[in-house]
Amino acid sequence: MPASLRFSQEDWIVLGLTQVAGHGLGALTVDRLCEAAGRTRGSFYHHFADHQAFIRRMMEYWEKRDTEDAIADVERAPGDRANALTVLASAINHRLESRLRQLAQKEPVALEILQQVDARRIAYLADLCRQKYDCAPADAHRTARIEYACYVGAQTLWPDAPPSTLEAMGVAFSAMTDAQFRGTADKTGAGP
Repeated sequence: MPASLRFSQEDWIVLGLTQVAGHGLGALTVDRLCEAAGRTRGSFYHHFADHQAFIRRMMEYWEKRDTEDAIADVERAPGDRANALTVLASAINHRLESRLRQLAQKEPVALEILQQVDARRIAYLADLCRQKYDCAPADAHRTARIEYACYVGAQTLWPDAPPSTLEAMGVAFSAMTDAQFRGTADKTGAGP
């Protein structure tokens, strides 16, 4: 972006997400952000009262984009929403998610928002599970927690895995869940 164009708050936030994904937590200092943006500290502080305010806005932006907007996309998708979620979740920036989890270990405001994201994602997974299998809320929540733990674990273990690998893992988890709930239904005589 040419230096003459105004650098908006969103530009700073997107830059922060890009920098942390590509270069780690050290890239989130005001000096490193200003260097990457080719802007002054004054430009940064024009938009954010302090570094904590920047971290909060960056995390809120990530929460909206990679959770709320993603859920809305899945809700609009034709066909099986669980499959649509698997495809969408496989394609997000897993290195970014892993690094934001690292940030949350150091920054209370990041932890607060990360916990909100985790809770929202698990609740959505549980809702999909209840709808798909017509199961008890406790069973759906337990399944959602296990699925999400596997997802976060895969992000941590293989942050650079191609989307196809992560999607295959999601499909395998769905097959295990299908077998589990079909097995439960078969034993009780009730179908999903």
